[in-house]
Amino acid sequence: METVSLKKWRLALSILALTLIAGVALPILLALGLTDLIRAPQLIWQADGASNWALVQSAGEFDLYRAPIPLPQPPFTLELSARNQGQPSSAWGLWLEIDGGIQTFVVSNEGYISISNDEMARWAEFFHVHPTANKLYLHIEADHSAAFRINDEIAWTGRVNATHNWGIAIFRNPQLVWGTISLYGVNGS
Repeated sequence: METVSLKKWRLALSILALTLIAGVALPILLALGLTDLIRAPQLIWQADGASNWALVQSAGEFDLYRAPIPLPQPPFTLELSARNQGQPSSAWGLWLEIDGGIQTFVVSNEGYISISNDEMARWAEFFHVHPTANKLYLHIEADHSAAFRINDEIAWTGRVNATHNWGIAIFRNPQLVWGTISLYGVNGS
């Protein structure tokens, strides 16, 4: 039989104690909202769809429909939900006017997303895209840092310097059944 040194024994007990503490603390922190979505505090505007929005331009591969209300100053949050019953290569999402162009955030019903700051779609597979119904979420902070989520999962983070115009981006004629379109902001923004 070999004996374990006091130093190794204390190290093993410390690791065990830290594991137990983390095992108790993590569920508590998750229950308190550690990973909840950040949303601007006030609902500014909400719509049941975008069927009456004006087509402002066809930009490359996208048709862009402008929202009837401008974006507030950041921080703000956009949440959109819809079911795409269109052809497999169709997609939908949102666009923001940025300094020098547009930024698009688009999801297809084949499990792909495109996030680009020009008029061309750049597709990448994203595991959390559902074949029909999806919820899109974009939150932009006052320092222009942004997080884009699909079905509550982070798909992209970066910086977006959005101006006032925004709306729905359509790719290859999706057949959309809208849930809601919501804009959240800060009082007075």
